[in-house]
Amino acid sequence: MGPEIKNRLGTFFLFIDEAGDLGVSPKSSRYIVFAGVRITLQESNRFIKKSRKSFKWRSKKREIRFSKLSNFNKNLFFKKLDALNFCAICCYAPKSVLKCFSKVSDSERREFILEQLISDAVQYLDKFNRIEIDSGLYKKEIRKNLEESLKSKYAIKSVEHKTSNSSAGLQIADMFAGAFRQSLLGNDIYINKIRPLHIISLENLKVDLGENKKIIIKSGNKIIKYKKE
Repeated sequence: MGPEIKNRLGTFFLFIDEAGDLGVSPKSSRYIVFAGVRITLQESNRFIKKSRKSFKWRSKKREIRFSKLSNFNKNLFFKKLDALNFCAICCYAPKSVLKCFSKVSDSERREFILEQLISDAVQYLDKFNRIEIDSGLYKKEIRKNLEESLKSKYAIKSVEHKTSNSSAGLQIADMFAGAFRQSLLGNDIYINKIRPLHIISLENLKVDLGENKKIIIKSGNKIIKYKKE
């Protein structure tokens, strides 16, 4: 293994995935959640490999997803977090906030929430300058502009888009997003295992659309911090 690969494996990334949907109909999810996990590639790969082994899965490449796991395997996954060197951040918005964005596209809504998460991640979580995002969140034509925007605003070295089945870090982010969304619905059995955790609530956020249809925040969000005990 060359020095470049070794250096990449030891580099801290912020892996980002979401749970819920952006719809505002009665059938849509009540909340949209974005989760970011700051962890090295090496640690994320090792943790997912051990998790698959504890699930007694035969396939070494089977994707770990919160929505697909049994409650038993979810418990196994979150019990092992104490051995993992990570920081997590979650940003959530109820559908009452998303309704304020009815005149903008889904990608613009998604980008707005993503930027709330990244701006606070840069402030509260240190050591990362690379971001990896689930490629299913943005269309190809949007990714380049998003990458350039994030790099210029937050001094990010690289922004990569990958499928979750090819990224151990994104699978961990998916598990955290799913666990946090469940906590919003009254089941906090899994989220209590995630420490340290920073929560960005957009619950009371008031927004407006300016003349050029850009999203303008009228009142700020709040940060809730949970540290390791």
